[in-house]
Amino acid sequence: MRKFNFHNKKKRGAALITAALILLTLGAALLFTACPNSAGGNKPEPTPPPVPKYKVELDRNIGGNVKVTPALSENGMVAENTVLTFTAEPLQGYDFEKWELNGTAVNGTALTYTLKVTANAQVFVFFKRNGEPPPAMHTVTLTEPEHGSVDTVPVIPPGHHKVPEGTELIFTAVPDAGYAVNKWTVSSGSFLLGGSPGSTSATLKITEDVTVTVTFGNVIFGVDGGHGTLKAEVDGAEITSPAQVEEDKTIVFTASPHAGYMVDTWTITGGQLLAGGNPENTTAMVKITEPITVAVSFKLRPPTTYAVIFGVDGTPPNGTISATYKAGGAAFTSGTAVVENTVLVFTASPAADYKVEKWTVNGTAVPGHISNTYEHTVTEAADIRVTFVSSVTIPDNFTLPNGAEYKVTDKVQKQVIMTKRESDAGGAVYTVNVNPEYSGITYTLTGFSKQGIISFDGLLYLEAFALSGPSNFLSVEGGVLFDKDKTKLIRYPRNKAGTSYMVPSSIEVLGTYSFSVSNNLTSLILPDGLTTVEDLALYACQKLKTVYIPSSLTSIGSHFLGASKVEDVKIPEGVTKLGYQFLDGCSTLKTLELPASLTKAGNLCTGCTALQSVTCKAATPPALESAFGGVILAGVTLKVPAASVGDYQNAPIWKYFKKPFLTLP
Repeated sequence: MRKFNFHNKKKRGAALITAALILLTLGAALLFTACPNSAGGNKPEPTPPPVPKYKVELDRNIGGNVKVTPALSENGMVAENTVLTFTAEPLQGYDFEKWELNGTAVNGTALTYTLKVTANAQVFVFFKRNGEPPPAMHTVTLTEPEHGSVDTVPVIPPGHHKVPEGTELIFTAVPDAGYAVNKWTVSSGSFLLGGSPGSTSATLKITEDVTVTVTFGNVIFGVDGGHGTLKAEVDGAEITSPAQVEEDKTIVFTASPHAGYMVDTWTITGGQLLAGGNPENTTAMVKITEPITVAVSFKLRPPTTYAVIFGVDGTPPNGTISATYKAGGAAFTSGTAVVENTVLVFTASPAADYKVEKWTVNGTAVPGHISNTYEHTVTEAADIRVTFVSSVTIPDNFTLPNGAEYKVTDKVQKQVIMTKRESDAGGAVYTVNVNPEYSGITYTLTGFSKQGIISFDGLLYLEAFALSGPSNFLSVEGGVLFDKDKTKLIRYPRNKAGTSYMVPSSIEVLGTYSFSVSNNLTSLILPDGLTTVEDLALYACQKLKTVYIPSSLTSIGSHFLGASKVEDVKIPEGVTKLGYQFLDGCSTLKTLELPASLTKAGNLCTGCTALQSVTCKAATPPALESAFGGVILAGVTLKVPAASVGDYQNAPIWKYFKKPFLTLP
């Protein structure tokens, strides 16, 4: 490896604030004491062999930077078989030239070089000038250090000390015997890596002229800012700063504040903190494992104080709160500790159309205080809260000038449902007003009443719905109106183009009147996962011939498929009852299959004059109420469970079907 030849060093006599620290050899053996083994007596646990480590050194010349993955530690020691990836990054005006490993060229001119560490290694990266203009040059000045030296990678050119902009200089501090790095400073910018107290290296990206300084020191201690003293003792004997202390000795630092003061903070760099050293502690015990610097600061002993926080209760808050000191009028910040008996003035600022409802202190309402200001004398920790309430009377219902009617469902959140559409609506597209405004208040539409949905039947030419803006409750896809999550289909436009429609797979509920009086539908596919068809959801679709009914369906409301042109209907298992006027007026219905789960059918199939066959899998004949009106049952085949034939032959209405009854397998 080429020598890092930028080497600044200045020796002087003993410094006034530093002293040598005797460092033990890093290779000292570690002693282990075996712990009793509950499973096998007092046999010691085997100590795994240490993983060998090797030193990897990286150097380069001016003209570029090198990234290493994983990053090298400050001492360059790397575990055996670690794979390091070096990436050369030439600066503007420079090209990559070559790699050298232990003085031998390797890897050609590839910008990336991979090294598996099996021995000590020295990697050198060369860059060379090309014909392009170089970046700006900046002067790097290294302050001459005391009690140590500093090397740089790449080497800073002697004489002019200028390096190209963008160069990442690595400074490595080498302390004299008994000394350690104390502090790094840089005249501008900040270090990319390292540069912290005690760190032996620092990486700086050069973007302007800069001066770098490093100091070396040992056991240093003192008071930061006065107002007290700091004493240090080793084995009961007092020492003064700077001091030389044997490794593994323990120093007891004792801070003594002047009258009216107390310990503020400790700043301890290096060593092992054994006890104390926290804010307001008067002592700190530090074991010497490396050079250390200890400083303590003092502060005035404060009078009794209490923290006061404040805020607005409620979501949304509907207003703001601020506070000032009564004496002087300075702003007060929530969470600040104040001296006992301080008087604070709190000011509430309600949003438009809101007023103060109450003030509370630590959760208890302050009697009689509903004004916008509240004065509080601090005698304990306090949480001051204000609550706002609407100053506007919100009606239960309202009607807009266009005739649209709404019902208020949540006066706090100002949420409404539409109960009647506007009277002047018409045309192919109906735009749902998701934020109706009434008497200066904007409301949020969350849905529709049953009557509100029915009112869309009067839009004879409606082909599509649209929303007036973003909504957290409604959505539209393909002109069809859904809830926000698309689990409920709210309304299908009655004159929507197309004869077939596949309901989205996410839909679980067909809402009331969702498909009623659809003009063009002849085919409808309901999704697997649909559980509920509400009242009149599929009523009077007079051209509808085929419907896919999924096995997931468990609840069917009234007028199911009434007045449609369906011919064959199979109700899935899980349905226990059928709604009023089920399949009413289906003049083309030929076959009907009812599930074993059915217990009550009501008045179904009135006017189904083309009916030829009914299958009912229920073991007990479901109760019927004036069912099959207008149908000559003596000509309709009935298929039932074999064990239930007698029950059906004696059951009201069922007994009139064509004899003999057919049996299910």
